[in-house]
Amino acid sequence: MAKTMEDSAPQIFQNPIRNILIVYSIHSLLVHMKLLKLISQILNFTIIGMSKF
Repeated sequence: MAKTMEDSAPQIFQNPIRNILIVYSIHSLLVHMKLLKLISQILNFTIIGMSKF
C-alpha cells in the first residue's frame, strides 16, 4: 500500500500542466471571492445611500 502511495505522489509533481491548472483554478476562485466582496460592498453602500434619501 505504501509503495503505491510513493509511486503516485511523484506523478503529481511530474505533471506540470495539472499543477498549472490547479493553481489557476485556485487563483480564479480567490479573484471571484474578491469580486463578490466588492460587489456586495457596493450594493450595501447603494442601499444605505438610497435609504437616507
